[in-house]
Amino acid sequence: MYIVITAATVLLMSVALVVAIWKHTSIEILEDAEGNPLRWEKEALPLGLLLHPTLSEWTHPAIRAVAFWNNGADIDLFNFLGERGLVVLDTSAPGLVEITPRDSDDKSSTILRYGSGGRVQATPIYLDPDTPPDLRSRVIAHELGHALGLAHHYSSASAMYQTALAGDFSIMLEETRVLRKWYE
Repeated sequence: MYIVITAATVLLMSVALVVAIWKHTSIEILEDAEGNPLRWEKEALPLGLLLHPTLSEWTHPAIRAVAFWNNGADIDLFNFLGERGLVVLDTSAPGLVEITPRDSDDKSSTILRYGSGGRVQATPIYLDPDTPPDLRSRVIAHELGHALGLAHHYSSASAMYQTALAGDFSIMLEETRVLRKWYE
C-alpha cells in the first residue's frame, strides 16, 4: 500500500510538472470569435510603419523596435517609413501600421481591425506621449507584437510581457516559431 501511494504521488507530481512546463512554453495568440488567429496575409509584409508627426521623439525607439522584430524573427516584418506627412507612401504595400498619440487617459494600445478568417486589415497603434524615454523602444516593440497577432507573454524578459519594464527585452523562442510559421 505504501508503494502505491508513493508511486501515485510521484505520478501526480510528474503530471503537474509537465503541465507547468507546457504552460510556460506555449504561447497565446490573438484570435477572433471563431478561434482564427488574427494575422496579416503574408503578401502584406513588410508592414509599413508610419509615425504621427507629433511623435517625432519616438523615431529612434521605433527604428529599434522594427529592428528588434525583423532581426529576432529573421523575417522582414516591418519597414519604417518615417513620419506621416513627411514621406511619400509606397501605395503598393498592402499593410500599414500607423502610430498616433492616444487621445484619452488610457495606456498605449493596439487595435486590430480584421475581416473574415481573422485576416488583419488595419492596425492603428495609440501611444502614451508621456511614456518615459527609457521605455519607448519596449512599448513600441510590445505594441508591434500585438499588431503581428501575439498576445501577452508570461516572461518579464519578453517584449510581450504585459507591463513595460526598463531594461533589456527579447523575443521568445515560441514567438519566433509562431511568426515564422505565419509569415515566412
